[in-house]
Amino acid sequence: LSSLASQKSRPQVVVCFCEGMTGFKRFQWIGSDSWADRNDVVEGLEDEAEGSFSIRIHAPKVPGFRDYYSNLNPENNTVNPWFREFWQQKFGCQFAVSKEDKNNENIRICTGNEDLDKEYKEDPKLSQVINSISVVAFGLKAMYQDRCRDNSTLCTEMLSRNGTLLYQYLLNVTYEDQFKQSIYFDSNGDPPAWYDILNYVGVRSPDEPYAEVGSFRSKNMYGVEELNMTDTRNIVFFDRSSILPESVCSKPCGVGQRQRETIACCWICEKCMDHQIVNYTTNLCQNCSIGYWPDSTRSSCHALPHETISWSSFGSVLALILATVGMITTALTTVVFLKHNSTPVVKSTTRELSYIILSGIMTCYAVTFSILAKPSSVSCFLTRIIPPIAFSIVYSALLTKTNRIARILAGSKKRILTKKPRFLSTFSQVVITWILVGIQCVIVAVGVLQEWPSAGFSSHYLPYRLVLVCSTSSGSFLTPFMWNLLLISLCTLYAVKTRNLPENFNEAKFIGFTMYCTLVVWIAFIVLHMGTVNKALTMSFSFSLSASIPLILLFFPKLYIILLHPEKNVRASYTTTKLIR
Repeated sequence: LSSLASQKSRPQVVVCFCEGMTGFKRFQWIGSDSWADRNDVVEGLEDEAEGSFSIRIHAPKVPGFRDYYSNLNPENNTVNPWFREFWQQKFGCQFAVSKEDKNNENIRICTGNEDLDKEYKEDPKLSQVINSISVVAFGLKAMYQDRCRDNSTLCTEMLSRNGTLLYQYLLNVTYEDQFKQSIYFDSNGDPPAWYDILNYVGVRSPDEPYAEVGSFRSKNMYGVEELNMTDTRNIVFFDRSSILPESVCSKPCGVGQRQRETIACCWICEKCMDHQIVNYTTNLCQNCSIGYWPDSTRSSCHALPHETISWSSFGSVLALILATVGMITTALTTVVFLKHNSTPVVKSTTRELSYIILSGIMTCYAVTFSILAKPSSVSCFLTRIIPPIAFSIVYSALLTKTNRIARILAGSKKRILTKKPRFLSTFSQVVITWILVGIQCVIVAVGVLQEWPSAGFSSHYLPYRLVLVCSTSSGSFLTPFMWNLLLISLCTLYAVKTRNLPENFNEAKFIGFTMYCTLVVWIAFIVLHMGTVNKALTMSFSFSLSASIPLILLFFPKLYIILLHPEKNVRASYTTTKLIR
């Protein structure tokens, strides 16, 4: 039992021919017919025994026996020489009392009218007692008929008390009892097996703690046997549940598990890793090669399909729609500006820088198509160089514009203007813008030469999936954007300096709003790009959003005046200092 208890929850059913306090709560106990329905076996151990099973030799109730027994008394049962002795012991009285004991008050005298039905409890094996007596009677009869054929009285052989001889006659007894049971004996002297299966329910039914839940019997002398469970729904097991316990050393291992033997014929199942198959010959886990994955049976590896970003997915469709709408809007804005190129509202924006900004915005939207394209040497190269250069075009022009406004503001505050600020002409502004863009191009070129863009499989999904992406490290990709972040920061600084300009003084206030929003978006983009898995969609949405901010905040107010309020598109509304003229 100690060895069984040390096993890890496998053996749970114990057939025990034992005695003493050997019960453990964790086992399902099955007792032999010596346990049967005896209450003394479980006395004091009712909780431990609850849910156990035992077997009892089948003994049907004898019909009419109680009435027969209750009507017996010393007067009508003179055939039984021991009946009067039984009567005295049963009722604690005596029939014959000596003269000396007549005056003894502790001695009761039997009247013969005592009630046998009082405290009546019938032995459950009564029918077996009757059959046992019947077998002896049939055996003696057969022996008498065989050995004393010519005698009307007992012959010498019957009086020899030869038990061995009588035993042979008993083995040959065959008859059907009053309960329709076939009585016979096999070569070992055993009668046909017929057992009641009992389930000890304990305190659940104090009056009948043993519930009969089935039977097992031999149908005939040819070995045909039958098990019949009659009350399976009300069975209680060792854990006080109705769930059938299992008792096996080891169960067959599931899919993707290998067998590791512990003791003879026993094993434990160990789960192989997801990318491993089971080698059933050696009972070992075996890795699939990179690019392969176990099949459903975990017995062989198959090649994984190459996955790319699907243009039909919800995120891709949304990113493409946003980019397309942005490109169309930018193109229409450019057309409107070109058509009204000589009007005060367009001229006040420094037209050349505005067109440079619009071209950068258009490129920022267009790069979405290369980001979401199937990764290749070309698409990865374009994704690597276009975004930082496109944004540097936008923010270089904005920085040049805000710097010009700040210098003009500083010059206008002087009471005596001794020297006109330098590099305020349109040509100078454009040259400065492209110089700043050129610096970005150098940074991008150096980064590309250090780590050439190429397509590869994302390590995040390996070995489960083969997802084709542009295999560029986050550091190499984000480094050029640090220059753009510097341009954004300087623009924001100049926007703060020029925040109190008059409303008609160019667009300093709108540039300020643009920079504040852009700074927030870019900080969020850097964080997301470092932490997210789907970097392509993150870049697409971030770039489109970054391009939309200057388009909406800088150009939509101008379109509003040009298209809806042309009466405001006059020179008086955009008068500036002489330095700007």
